[in-house]
Amino acid sequence: MSGDTAAEAILKSAELKASADETDQRRMALAIAVLALLLALASLGGDNASRETVNANILTSDYWVYSHTQGLQAASLRLARDNLVFQLQFDTELPPEMRAELHRRSDGYGAAIARLESQRGNPGSIPAIIAQAQAFEMQRDRAQLRESSFDYAQGLLQIAIILGSVSIASNARSLRPIVAVLSVVALVLLLNGVFLVWRI
Repeated sequence: MSGDTAAEAILKSAELKASADETDQRRMALAIAVLALLLALASLGGDNASRETVNANILTSDYWVYSHTQGLQAASLRLARDNLVFQLQFDTELPPEMRAELHRRSDGYGAAIARLESQRGNPGSIPAIIAQAQAFEMQRDRAQLRESSFDYAQGLLQIAIILGSVSIASNARSLRPIVAVLSVVALVLLLNGVFLVWRI
């Protein structure tokens, strides 16, 4: 083999290696762009889950306060009714028209108490309000779980993007499997943030 042929072979080998390295770097750059897109989606999902958590928490608090005020109102009506019943039982000198009025008021208080404590078709009843508060609690808890999944996905994607960039800049191919593993785990967490398959 002559010196020129050996030099040409070495030059050609170097060109092929440079071309392969350039193709590798382009693939890695494309992978980083995809990871950046996934990071943006995870950030958007996390922000939405965070807002949903706050809104559901406010509604939960409002409904629990409302249920307590309705409970206090029912207790006040019960005391007023009991007072009228006591007065009717022990005050025998009341005129008949006054007794009739006290019976009417007592019945009105009883009807109001029944409305507050009734569950059927009354959205303002105490059981309906408590059920709504519990539903908002579940919605809040679910949103918190989704938010944490999105947060973990964001962290792993950021690390993967940094390691991928270092891999390109330093031509350190040994980092690429780590980037791949982090990316897959982050993608699973991102999907979990959307569908909430696992509680994290």
